[in-house]
Amino acid sequence: MGRTIELLAGGGISGILTIASRKLATNFMVLRYSTWSYFLLIIMVLTVALSYRPVGLLKKLFARHKGLTASVTGAVVGSIVGFAVNDSGILIPAIIMSYIFPSIAYLMLWERYDMNKQES
Repeated sequence: MGRTIELLAGGGISGILTIASRKLATNFMVLRYSTWSYFLLIIMVLTVALSYRPVGLLKKLFARHKGLTASVTGAVVGSIVGFAVNDSGILIPAIIMSYIFPSIAYLMLWERYDMNKQES
């Protein structure tokens, strides 16, 4: 913390840019070599796949459960901020998404079950 304050006091804006570039370089290095990056990549691919198949189910889910939209938005924003300001890099977004994705998947399965039950 002392080195950061010293860098900011001596460098001003250039000090902030130096800190930001170092932090991003560290985070991208962790992104390349961390097991968590594979986990996050898998969750992201599954989330994109679930948003297209079954057609319209995720949209119905967000319309039916108003708090879900806020929680997913908060998780995405929190993941981005966590990646930007934390030295652990990809770990924070991966952990956040490890809570959000199963919730969405469960609600989608429940919604699908409920739709099939009503059709019978």
